[in-house]
Amino acid sequence: MWIFGYGSLVWKVDFPYTRKLVGYIEGYERRFWQASIDHRGTPDKPGRVVTLVPSTSPQAKVWGVSYEIHDEEAISRLKEREKRYSEVNLSFFSATTTSTNIIPPPIITVTYIGPQNGPLFLGEASLDEMATQISTAKGPSGTNVDYLFKLADFMRAELSQVEDEHLFQLETAAVVWGAAYKIPDNELEEVLRHLDHREVMGYEKVPILFHPVWNHPLNETKNGTVISTEKNFEVTMYYGSEQNEHFIGDAPLDQIARHIWKCVGPSGANKEYLFNLCNAMRQIATLLPAPNNDDDEGTRKTQPPILDEHLAQLELAVLELDNTEDKSIIKSIPSPVVND
Repeated sequence: MWIFGYGSLVWKVDFPYTRKLVGYIEGYERRFWQASIDHRGTPDKPGRVVTLVPSTSPQAKVWGVSYEIHDEEAISRLKEREKRYSEVNLSFFSATTTSTNIIPPPIITVTYIGPQNGPLFLGEASLDEMATQISTAKGPSGTNVDYLFKLADFMRAELSQVEDEHLFQLETAAVVWGAAYKIPDNELEEVLRHLDHREVMGYEKVPILFHPVWNHPLNETKNGTVISTEKNFEVTMYYGSEQNEHFIGDAPLDQIARHIWKCVGPSGANKEYLFNLCNAMRQIATLLPAPNNDDDEGTRKTQPPILDEHLAQLELAVLELDNTEDKSIIKSIPSPVVND
């Protein structure tokens, strides 16, 4: 019996197999349109995992791994693991050629697909909506974003020539770059009291998994040396959820930009907050070590955009207001009268 894996089965192999082949199936597209309530999410906060949906493109392929399995107990465990999916027999095309460069014939594999009429099929959503759901969900098998990263890492490492636009766009959208600070135990109480006051307007402390870039040049400690101790670790983050009373929500870009442009508070102009954040993110990305196979274990193998799309568009819109509105103000000031 052959099993085709296109999600967690490509890296989480907890069963015995006799052969493993990398290749693809045709006629489908891989999409993060299936809810996970028992592995990468919970019933109250479902995660998003991949399923297959029929494609209208005759060239459509989904790359993954097929395993030949003969162990009846292993097959039974797999059926339990994929119990929320339907079994479909598909032709699998191996990317491995024989010693005589002959392409082997297709193999019939069992493939698990989430039924579109099932209760866990979420369907399509905006990129930002899916990325937000993935980045905040967590279940017994770990965080949802770790599932996304591992799938993208497999594609990048094993199939670098294959472009999976849906997967890599989600990976970029689900990543939020920033900095983590380790607080000394003897200063923890004082620092938390300060931060609780600073982030009092609708923020709550939540645990989240942090993915460090151990060799980033902006890393620092009191003695100047940063040593990789573990791949990822949990941090506390101040998070303003949609449920808090100060959450404003989405709005047209020009409306958000004008709001930021004109607001000033005790800490300064709102636009300076935006500009400082953009400059910090730009510096993080500019100095990010180039990805390669010799990086420390904790280094993500991705190169982020200089700014995420939301920040980049807002920065441009506010700078445009700076330019157009300031000129308008200057033009409205009457010219001084000069007496001969």
